[in-house]
Amino acid sequence: MNLIRGIDRVAWILAVLAVPIGFSVGFVGTEEKYKVITPAYQAWEKEYGDLFVKDTSSPLYGAVLSPWNRPEPPKKYEYPEGWKSALGGTFSAIVFFFGTLAFIRVSSRGLKKLSLWVIEGFRNI
Repeated sequence: MNLIRGIDRVAWILAVLAVPIGFSVGFVGTEEKYKVITPAYQAWEKEYGDLFVKDTSSPLYGAVLSPWNRPEPPKKYEYPEGWKSALGGTFSAIVFFFGTLAFIRVSSRGLKKLSLWVIEGFRNI
């Protein structure tokens, strides 16, 4: 029984250490899931995205645009507000905490029962 209690203590420590990892995964995941491409960037990419100008009304139609001949692109992505990303990170941190804690505690008890069952089988031989 002392072994299980020791494993439970280790599980609490690992679960606490999983919280910052879970928060960062949730924060970045929320930002990546809900980012949108700005309309200004879409218009810029439509006009200047390739090496050739695609707009037929442009005087540069069909000309090769070098990087210094092309205008600076606008901001590409709009990200969600900070509180939405923080909320996603918080939910993810809670899931990581309880998931780590439950996994280690349940697997240690299951491994104990399995090993006692195997040992009991060898005692009957």
